[in-house]
Amino acid sequence: NPAQVGLGVKLAAITTDFGQGKTQNTGRALDFMIQGDGFFRVAAPGATFGGVGGNDVTGGGEQYTRAGNFSFDSQGYLVTTKGQYVLGTLATTGNVGRLQVDPATTAAINVDAAGAVSAVSAAGVTTAIGTVSLAKFANAPGLERLGDNLYRASNNSGAAVNGAPGGAAGHGTLVPGALEMSNVDLALEFTNMIIAQRGFQANSRVITTSDQMLQELVDIKR
Repeated sequence: NPAQVGLGVKLAAITTDFGQGKTQNTGRALDFMIQGDGFFRVAAPGATFGGVGGNDVTGGGEQYTRAGNFSFDSQGYLVTTKGQYVLGTLATTGNVGRLQVDPATTAAINVDAAGAVSAVSAAGVTTAIGTVSLAKFANAPGLERLGDNLYRASNNSGAAVNGAPGGAAGHGTLVPGALEMSNVDLALEFTNMIIAQRGFQANSRVITTSDQMLQELVDIKR
Protein backbone atom coordinates (compact mmCIF):
# COMPACT_ATOMS: atom_id res chain seq x y z
CA ASN A 1 0.00 0.00 0.00
CA PRO A 2 1.24 3.51 -0.71
CA ALA A 3 2.26 5.72 2.17
CA GLN A 4 -0.54 7.97 3.32
CA VAL A 5 -0.59 11.19 5.32
CA GLY A 6 -3.21 11.93 7.95
CA LEU A 7 -4.96 8.63 8.58
CA GLY A 8 -6.50 10.13 11.71
CA VAL A 9 -8.45 8.43 14.50
CA LYS A 10 -12.08 7.65 15.25
CA LEU A 11 -14.12 6.72 18.31
CA ALA A 12 -14.33 2.93 18.65
CA ALA A 13 -16.59 2.53 21.69
CA ILE A 14 -17.77 4.12 24.95
CA THR A 15 -17.36 1.74 27.89
CA THR A 16 -19.08 2.19 31.24
CA ASP A 17 -16.87 1.54 34.26
CA PHE A 18 -18.86 -0.42 36.85
CA GLY A 19 -15.96 -0.66 39.28
CA GLN A 20 -16.84 -0.44 42.97
CA GLY A 21 -17.42 3.11 44.21
CA LYS A 22 -16.66 4.45 47.65
CA THR A 23 -19.10 3.98 50.53
CA GLN A 24 -21.10 6.92 51.85
CA ASN A 25 -22.81 6.11 55.14
CA THR A 26 -26.18 7.83 55.41
CA GLY A 27 -27.82 6.08 58.37
CA ARG A 28 -31.06 5.97 56.39
CA ALA A 29 -32.79 2.59 56.56
CA LEU A 30 -33.91 2.63 52.92
CA ASP A 31 -30.50 3.45 51.45
CA PHE A 32 -28.91 0.28 50.07
CA MET A 33 -25.44 -0.16 48.61
CA ILE A 34 -24.29 -3.18 46.62
CA GLN A 35 -20.86 -4.32 47.79
CA GLY A 36 -19.65 -6.35 44.83
CA ASP A 37 -21.27 -7.42 41.58
CA GLY A 38 -24.91 -6.90 40.67
CA PHE A 39 -27.75 -4.49 39.98
CA PHE A 40 -31.07 -3.85 41.67
CA ARG A 41 -34.01 -5.11 39.63
CA VAL A 42 -36.82 -2.61 39.10
CA ALA A 43 -40.05 -2.96 37.15
CA ALA A 44 -40.08 -1.18 33.81
CA PRO A 45 -42.80 1.45 33.28
CA GLY A 46 -46.03 -0.29 32.32
CA ALA A 47 -45.20 -3.57 34.07
CA THR A 48 -48.18 -5.65 35.21
CA PHE A 49 -48.74 -7.48 38.49
CA GLY A 50 -51.10 -10.17 39.74
CA GLY A 51 -51.22 -13.33 41.80
CA VAL A 52 -51.81 -13.51 45.53
CA GLY A 53 -51.97 -9.96 46.88
CA GLY A 54 -51.50 -8.57 43.36
CA ASN A 55 -47.75 -8.17 43.70
CA ASP A 56 -46.32 -10.96 41.50
CA VAL A 57 -44.77 -9.67 38.27
CA THR A 58 -46.78 -10.88 35.29
CA GLY A 59 -45.21 -8.88 32.45
CA GLY A 60 -43.73 -5.62 31.26
CA GLY A 61 -39.99 -6.21 31.56
CA GLU A 62 -37.29 -5.06 33.94
CA GLN A 63 -34.68 -2.36 34.24
CA TYR A 64 -31.54 -2.29 36.38
CA THR A 65 -29.74 0.20 38.58
CA ARG A 66 -27.00 0.43 41.21
CA ALA A 67 -28.57 3.53 42.79
CA GLY A 68 -30.07 2.29 46.05
CA ASN A 69 -31.72 5.43 47.43
CA PHE A 70 -35.20 3.94 47.76
CA SER A 71 -38.35 4.93 49.64
CA PHE A 72 -41.90 3.71 50.29
CA ASP A 73 -44.81 5.23 48.38
CA SER A 74 -48.22 5.98 49.86
CA GLN A 75 -49.30 2.35 49.39
CA GLY A 76 -46.23 0.92 51.09
CA TYR A 77 -44.37 -0.21 47.95
CA LEU A 78 -40.59 0.03 47.88
CA VAL A 79 -39.81 2.33 44.93
CA THR A 80 -36.94 4.21 43.28
CA THR A 81 -36.69 7.99 43.12
CA LYS A 82 -38.59 7.75 39.81
CA GLY A 83 -41.41 5.75 41.40
CA GLN A 84 -40.51 2.41 39.81
CA TYR A 85 -41.14 -0.69 41.90
CA VAL A 86 -38.11 -2.45 43.38
CA LEU A 87 -38.39 -6.18 42.73
CA GLY A 88 -37.61 -9.00 45.10
CA THR A 89 -38.63 -12.48 46.16
CA LEU A 90 -41.86 -12.20 48.13
CA ALA A 91 -42.03 -13.94 51.50
CA THR A 92 -45.71 -14.77 51.02
CA THR A 93 -45.52 -16.49 47.62
CA GLY A 94 -41.84 -17.07 46.88
CA ASN A 95 -42.39 -15.38 43.52
CA VAL A 96 -40.68 -12.28 42.13
CA GLY A 97 -42.72 -9.14 42.64
CA ARG A 98 -42.93 -5.76 44.28
CA LEU A 99 -42.09 -5.48 47.98
CA GLN A 100 -44.87 -3.96 50.09
CA VAL A 101 -45.34 -3.11 53.76
CA ASP A 102 -48.47 -1.96 55.56
CA PRO A 103 -48.02 1.81 56.04
CA ALA A 104 -50.60 1.85 58.85
CA THR A 105 -48.78 -0.63 61.08
CA THR A 106 -45.10 -0.40 60.09
CA ALA A 107 -42.95 1.58 62.50
CA ALA A 108 -39.50 0.50 61.28
CA ILE A 109 -37.77 -1.49 58.54
CA ASN A 110 -34.95 -4.00 58.90
CA VAL A 111 -32.69 -5.03 56.00
CA ASP A 112 -29.69 -7.36 56.35
CA ALA A 113 -26.66 -8.00 54.14
CA ALA A 114 -28.50 -10.88 52.43
CA GLY A 115 -31.27 -8.50 51.32
CA ALA A 116 -33.99 -9.82 53.65
CA VAL A 117 -36.54 -7.07 54.30
CA SER A 118 -38.80 -7.17 57.35
CA ALA A 119 -41.30 -4.71 58.80
CA VAL A 120 -41.46 -4.00 62.54
CA SER A 121 -44.74 -2.79 64.04
CA ALA A 122 -45.09 -0.32 66.89
CA ALA A 123 -45.67 -3.30 69.19
CA GLY A 124 -42.34 -4.82 68.16
CA VAL A 125 -43.78 -7.59 65.96
CA THR A 126 -41.52 -8.44 63.01
CA THR A 127 -43.05 -9.51 59.69
CA ALA A 128 -40.96 -10.84 56.80
CA ILE A 129 -41.67 -8.94 53.58
CA GLY A 130 -39.26 -10.56 51.15
CA THR A 131 -35.70 -10.48 49.82
CA VAL A 132 -34.29 -7.85 47.49
CA SER A 133 -33.28 -9.53 44.24
CA LEU A 134 -30.13 -8.66 42.28
CA ALA A 135 -29.15 -9.27 38.66
CA LYS A 136 -25.68 -9.68 37.19
CA PHE A 137 -24.48 -9.88 33.59
CA ALA A 138 -21.67 -11.58 31.72
CA ASN A 139 -20.80 -8.22 30.13
CA ALA A 140 -22.18 -5.43 32.32
CA PRO A 141 -20.62 -2.60 30.21
CA GLY A 142 -22.78 -3.87 27.34
CA LEU A 143 -25.99 -2.78 29.10
CA GLU A 144 -28.07 -0.19 27.28
CA ARG A 145 -28.10 3.14 29.12
CA LEU A 146 -31.55 4.65 29.68
CA GLY A 147 -30.60 7.66 31.80
CA ASP A 148 -31.35 8.37 35.48
CA ASN A 149 -28.95 5.57 36.53
CA LEU A 150 -31.12 2.98 34.76
CA TYR A 151 -30.00 0.28 32.34
CA ARG A 152 -31.63 -2.35 30.17
CA ALA A 153 -30.33 -5.74 29.06
CA SER A 154 -29.04 -5.96 25.49
CA ASN A 155 -27.50 -8.53 23.17
CA ASN A 156 -24.05 -7.32 24.22
CA SER A 157 -24.70 -7.60 27.96
CA GLY A 158 -26.27 -11.05 27.79
CA ALA A 159 -29.24 -12.23 29.78
CA ALA A 160 -29.61 -11.33 33.45
CA VAL A 161 -28.52 -13.87 36.05
CA ASN A 162 -30.84 -13.26 39.00
CA GLY A 163 -30.19 -14.19 42.60
CA ALA A 164 -30.11 -13.12 46.21
CA PRO A 165 -27.39 -10.84 47.60
CA GLY A 166 -24.36 -12.84 48.70
CA GLY A 167 -25.79 -16.04 47.21
CA ALA A 168 -24.11 -18.90 45.39
CA ALA A 169 -24.47 -17.13 42.01
CA GLY A 170 -21.82 -14.60 43.04
CA HIS A 171 -23.95 -11.51 43.58
CA GLY A 172 -22.64 -8.84 45.92
CA THR A 173 -23.95 -8.24 49.42
CA LEU A 174 -26.09 -5.32 50.57
CA VAL A 175 -24.88 -2.59 52.91
CA PRO A 176 -27.97 -1.00 54.52
CA GLY A 177 -27.76 2.64 55.53
CA ALA A 178 -25.17 3.49 52.87
CA LEU A 179 -24.95 4.56 49.24
CA GLU A 180 -22.35 3.89 46.58
CA MET A 181 -20.60 7.07 45.49
CA SER A 182 -18.95 7.78 42.17
CA ASN A 183 -16.00 5.55 41.27
CA VAL A 184 -14.25 8.39 39.40
CA ASP A 185 -10.72 9.23 40.62
CA LEU A 186 -10.50 12.97 39.97
CA ALA A 187 -6.71 13.11 40.35
CA LEU A 188 -6.26 10.30 37.83
CA GLU A 189 -8.75 11.83 35.38
CA PHE A 190 -7.05 15.24 35.53
CA THR A 191 -3.69 13.55 34.93
CA ASN A 192 -5.08 11.67 31.93
CA MET A 193 -6.56 14.93 30.58
CA ILE A 194 -3.19 16.68 30.84
CA ILE A 195 -1.48 13.74 29.11
CA ALA A 196 -4.06 13.92 26.30
CA GLN A 197 -3.55 17.68 25.96
CA ARG A 198 0.22 17.31 25.75
CA GLY A 199 -0.16 14.54 23.20
CA PHE A 200 -2.43 16.75 21.09
CA GLN A 201 0.08 19.60 21.32
CA ALA A 202 2.90 17.28 20.24
CA ASN A 203 0.87 16.04 17.27
CA SER A 204 0.04 19.61 16.29
CA ARG A 205 3.75 20.50 16.39
CA VAL A 206 4.54 17.52 14.17
CA ILE A 207 1.98 18.71 11.62
CA THR A 208 3.41 22.23 11.73
CA THR A 209 6.95 20.95 11.24
CA SER A 210 5.86 18.72 8.37
CA ASP A 211 4.14 21.67 6.72
CA GLN A 212 7.28 23.80 7.05
CA MET A 213 9.43 21.05 5.51
CA LEU A 214 7.04 20.69 2.57
CA GLN A 215 7.02 24.46 2.13
CA GLU A 216 10.85 24.50 2.00
CA LEU A 217 10.78 21.77 -0.67
CA VAL A 218 8.36 23.87 -2.74
CA ASP A 219 10.61 26.90 -2.31
CA ILE A 220 13.66 24.91 -3.47
CA LYS A 221 11.77 23.75 -6.57
CA ARG A 222 10.96 27.36 -7.41
